[in-house]
Amino acid sequence: MTMKKIAALALSLTMCASMLAACGDADSSSKADNSSVTDATTAPADDSAEDATTTAPTSSEPAESTTTTAAEEKPENVGPAAVEITDESKIFVGDIEAKGNVRMELFNTYGLTATEGCAFDNESFEFNGGLSVTFDIAGLPDQEKEYDAFLMFTNNDWSWGVWDIVGAGAGAVKIKGDGTYTVFVDNALPFGKEGEIGNNGLGAYVEETLVSVWAPAVFCVDIIGLGTDLGIVPEEETKMDMHGCTITNVKIEYWQDGSRPEAIQERIDAAAGTADGGEEAPVETTAVSE
Repeated sequence: MTMKKIAALALSLTMCASMLAACGDADSSSKADNSSVTDATTAPADDSAEDATTTAPTSSEPAESTTTTAAEEKPENVGPAAVEITDESKIFVGDIEAKGNVRMELFNTYGLTATEGCAFDNESFEFNGGLSVTFDIAGLPDQEKEYDAFLMFTNNDWSWGVWDIVGAGAGAVKIKGDGTYTVFVDNALPFGKEGEIGNNGLGAYVEETLVSVWAPAVFCVDIIGLGTDLGIVPEEETKMDMHGCTITNVKIEYWQDGSRPEAIQERIDAAAGTADGGEEAPVETTAVSE
């Protein structure tokens, strides 16, 4: 073989080797690219990633829920809430019992309101805390004389019962002069007459459970002795006008246990202080006597 042929053959082998080497590099590069895609999609997570992830410890007890189901939700305490008076003309005022007193009859199952209609929806409210009546009185014949007033009340099953000034406790008030006054019943107070609790022996609590009250059966404000001083004839079942003395702006409010109005709490506390030898409870009025 001549030298030219040998040189040509050597050159040919060199070129083939170079081409094969180039093909090998391209294939390796392609495989490397494909390998990087595969690692990103199918490769298991790195151990360091697992270490960075915090998992909750396992326990045999169920995890405490931060959500409350509808059945577990407790309604907010309500109080005070107003009872809407739709027709004040259906509030009867006068010496209805012919005892020399003035009675504001809001509802009485034995009275005028039972037959001639009530000034409000008698079954529209329910409470286990207390009930109050606030009213304005004007035209008193003697601005210096005191008149005891209280809320006579029992509900439709006669569990709560206040029948006289003694049983009314701190819920009673001394009216002295024209002004705004509030009488009330509350589960913190004793009920009934001479130790009687309600009409049937029940009270605000039955076996330490608060009794829920609704639909009053007797619901009146009595002002002791005012009928005599006004010269009201018992048969005069006057409506909001008593020989120049008037009761207006009647407001009824109720509250649930735990939502007692601050003014009511102050009167209860003052009465407790009086019982313990403290200062006498002040007359409840928001108007200056004339």
